Amino acid sequence: MSALFQFFLFLLTLNNLALLGMGRLRTLINLVTAQGILLGGLLLIHDHALLAVAVLLIKGGLLPWLLHRTRRQIGDDPHS
Repeated sequence: MSALFQFFLFLLTLNNLALLGMGRLRTLINLVTAQGILLGGLLLIHDHALLAVAVLLIKGGLLPWLLHRTRRQIGDDPHS
């Protein structure tokens, strides 16, 4: 395994542990965004460019945007 691949796996593991330990919804959504970006980077390392772009767009962009929008609509955002 390459060092970069191992580093991405390590960051994903830390991200997953942080997801388990966080209680604030905004922080959880930001961690989901980071997870999507890390997964996309991991796929790029293995030359799966099309899948990496799909993961980045959906898990790194669309899903967090939908979660933030839903959070605002239900009134959970004190800063909106």
